Amino acid sequence: MKPDIIIVGSFAYNPFSPHDRNQHWLQYTRLVQEAQKTTPHVYMLAEIAPVRSGFGLTPNGVAWDPQSAWSHTGKILEQLQNVLSLSQTLHIPVIDSYTPSLNEAGTEGKRELINSADNIHPSVVGHEFIAQKIVEKLQFEDIK
Repeated sequence: MKPDIIIVGSFAYNPFSPHDRNQHWLQYTRLVQEAQKTTPHVYMLAEIAPVRSGFGLTPNGVAWDPQSAWSHTGKILEQLQNVLSLSQTLHIPVIDSYTPSLNEAGTEGKRELINSADNIHPSVVGHEFIAQKIVEKLQFEDIK
């Protein structure tokens, strides 16, 4: 296959166990560099920020205790921030859905972007938000 564009998601919502921010940085770097061997049009994606209070706390969610949910969302936030920093380091364009998805306090994701059925995944509005950020960032005229 010879794709025109590759968008590499952050994998932030699925941190390594045990969590290691540096391992995420290194593995994500390798993944992006492998993608660049396929096409020069590689973009990194920082998905929307998670909610922190109530993360996964629904009948369809993971139903973790509040302390575990808070800890896990902290790992997600670290890894989303890794993507932003790594894009600068590697000079790879980033599709930043993360920063504009933060609430006014900058502490967690805006609730309307999160699916209320599980309090983890994007809602319909959240998916549309991410799609809009992708469209805004892609440089179609540069892709041949």
